[in-house]
Amino acid sequence: MFKRLVVVGVGLIGGSFALALKRAGLVEHVVGVGRGTANLEQALQLGVIDEIGSDAATAYSGADLVFIATPVGQMGAVMAAMASHLSPTAIITDGGSTKQDVVALAEQYLAQHVARSSAPARSCKARSLSSTQPDFS
Repeated sequence: MFKRLVVVGVGLIGGSFALALKRAGLVEHVVGVGRGTANLEQALQLGVIDEIGSDAATAYSGADLVFIATPVGQMGAVMAAMASHLSPTAIITDGGSTKQDVVALAEQYLAQHVARSSAPARSCKARSLSSTQPDFS
């Protein structure tokens, strides 16, 4: 059981990941982090997240699991921004479409943390938060 999941990029993949863990009873509280408030507000209204992370220090504080669901090109900046705010026991994973570069970024920015790269196993034409599915895999 995870007490606090932080999802960075609450769209189809990030939102589906959060819903799957919530429905399975594997997470108590989900914090959403993103660039725009409109998408995060929608995720809050849909019950995908329980809280909108307003700043890095608050969002990542107490997180025991972080799921990065941003485009791979943004992951380095995301990892750099979160690194100093994470607990040393936090687990960080991602839904990026490529692995070698994501692993290299994790080694560069998250060397003090447990980082494990993963990828969604299914493609889908839907691309938005409103298409989230707890069984998306």
